This record gives sequence, structure tokens and C-alpha cells, in this order.
Amino acid sequence: MPANLVPHAAIPDLASRVTADMLKVLRHIQKADFIMNSGDMDPATLETLQQLTELELVDPGYEGDTSRPPYMWVANGNGSRVLAYRTGIRGGPHYELPSTELAEWLEEQGSDRWWNIDGDPLLTGRMTFPCPAALLARELRKINRPLIVQARKGDEEADGRPIGKGDLDRVVTRLSESIHQIRPAPLPAWAADRSLYLCWADSRFEWILSEDSRMTQLRAAEEARAREKACVKKE
Repeated sequence: MPANLVPHAAIPDLASRVTADMLKVLRHIQKADFIMNSGDMDPATLETLQQLTELELVDPGYEGDTSRPPYMWVANGNGSRVLAYRTGIRGGPHYELPSTELAEWLEEQGSDRWWNIDGDPLLTGRMTFPCPAALLARELRKINRPLIVQARKGDEEADGRPIGKGDLDRVVTRLSESIHQIRPAPLPAWAADRSLYLCWADSRFEWILSEDSRMTQLRAAEEARAREKACVKKE
């Protein structure tokens, strides 16, 4: 019988109970969708599958008689969410960041600078993107919830501890870091755009906050033209 879908609030506790061996088997079954029972299955894997079943992270499949061992184990939604929790941002170097601190950092970069969000249903459900930093900062203050922000690989301090706006410059990445050039050549201006990989502390959705310098320049040019027209009318 399929396991009941547990509330998302229970995922962190479930994830903490998954050992490295359990995580390995869970990753395999999520990729393959199922694991067939067979006489040559090693006892350690069999025990791990039983543990995952007890945690309701996989579903046992039976052919009628449930008193006998299952003939297969099937991936389920609980397992996929636990796997995402363990292998996503929280599975590597990361910090906790109040959304109010992110709001202040954005304003310090320039309240008229434009930013984009990709992957967050909360913010994209409340706002239209891209948008200027001032509007995004205002919304982040309204939400006022902790965020998880991905740190750089090898950051030994990134163990989930809280940080503030003054620490963000050392975790931010630039698009130029992902550009691979065959021959040396000048990079486009947008290559310096910054991004942060984030998720809300109480959410499973991971998303990207990225700078949009092209939109910033476009809107600045439009505002300059509007000011020029206004001056001409006054004259």
C-alpha cells in the first residue's frame, strides 16, 4: 500500500534519520523508479530497503499476500523530497540568511538595479520579474523569513550558520565563472552579472536570484530619454 504523503514540515526530521547507506539506495531507487526483490539481493541492501520502508520513503509492492516479503520496492514522493533535501543546497556548504538582510544587500547594490528570479513559486506568485531592487527588497521585508543560501565549495565555515548582508559578497557567483572560452576574447558586459542560489528555509523549492544588467541599462536609457523629452516640453 502506498505511503501517505507526509507534510513538508516533517521532511527535515526524516532526512536527518537517513544514513549514508540509506541515501545511496534511495538515490538508486529514485533514479530507477523501482528495485525488484530477488534471491541474490545482499542482506545489507535488503535491510536498508526495510528501513526506508519503515520511514515511508519507499513503497513495498506485493502480489496478494502481504505476509510474505515484497516482490519489489517503488519510489514515492516522500523519498524524492527527502533526497532533494539531502542532495540540494542543504547537502553542501550553505548558510542561513534572513530575507531582510538580502533586502538590504540588494538596495546597497543600487535600488534601480534590476534582478530576476527563476524557480521560486512564492516570489513569482507575488511579483513580476525582472524588477528593480527597490521593489524586490520591499517584498523580501514583507515575507520576513529565513533563507538558505549556497556557499562556495570548500567553505569550511558554511555549516548552516546564520550570516548577514556583509557576508554575501563572498558567496555570490558571476556568470563569467560559467563561461568557457575556446580562445581568449573580451567577455560581454553581462558576464559580470551576479547570482545567488537560494531556497526558503521551510521550502523544498530551490531558485536563482540573478542580476539583469541588460534590463538595468535599458530602463536607464528609457528614463534618460523621458527626462530629455520633459525638458524639451518645458522649453
